[in-house]
Amino acid sequence: MSRELQLVRGAFPDDAALGTAVSHAILQRVASGELPETFRLGRPGRVIAFGRQDVASPGYPRAVAAARSAGFQPVERLAGGRAAPYTEGTMSFSWARADDNPARNTRLRFAETAELIRDALVSLGVDARIGEVPGEYCPGAFSVNAGSLAQSGDPRDWVDGGVTTAARLARAFGQEPSNGVEWFFPRRLSIDTNGANQLRQNGAAKLLGLRLMHLSRVDLPLYSIETSLAGGRVLLGARNFIKASRTTKAESVLVDADPKFSHLDPLIASTSKNDFLETVPGFLRRAFDAADQRR
Repeated sequence: MSRELQLVRGAFPDDAALGTAVSHAILQRVASGELPETFRLGRPGRVIAFGRQDVASPGYPRAVAAARSAGFQPVERLAGGRAAPYTEGTMSFSWARADDNPARNTRLRFAETAELIRDALVSLGVDARIGEVPGEYCPGAFSVNAGSLAQSGDPRDWVDGGVTTAARLARAFGQEPSNGVEWFFPRRLSIDTNGANQLRQNGAAKLLGLRLMHLSRVDLPLYSIETSLAGGRVLLGARNFIKASRTTKAESVLVDADPKFSHLDPLIASTSKNDFLETVPGFLRRAFDAADQRR
């Protein structure tokens, strides 16, 4: 059975109190049935959200003053025990849905949300896992992390895992207005690509209005990188293209990054681990040099 889910995008980085007020209004309206299940996504800015235990502590006024002096807007959280800091690099989301017995289902919600975040990050190439990290802030069994604590140091630093870090992912796709990863990829392009995959003017190509009649005359250098998405079909197609055209293998670059790379890693992987950034500059230099020599 499908259910309605409303997406609210955006935050108020210059007015943290307003952002908290909007979250509270969404909770109230979802609980009363005025709104459907609602998912809110945004970048909050420099904020320290104090919990109820903080508010009740004698040092709370000094903590608020210290937050302001450090350039953070202080707000009081709707739930939770201790202060949670946010910066410009934070991607924040909230998920509001009606529940007749929220206290009984707390652990279930934690598990479901942790799995949702982990699966989303893994699909984008982040080496994400669920589980407590020794010495972490606010330890818990449902922490989602990518990497590990350094073996030494005081305090021990964080060592990123995988080729794409969560921080790079947040910077790439957490910009306002928030955007999804695949929304730029129109459905018609997928259909046309499938229709052209045999590189010849067959029935599918004719039906779609594709003109695949000049392959044997193509003499441009080709760059192709294989990720884990296509199961080897990208490089297979590139080699078939080279065989059927005037493009030569010597002037082309074919990079096999499967299974190391997900299909988004060429865009967002850490610079020091990015096979695309290591190989494409040389390809472009040679291609432009060859073009200049032809003139």
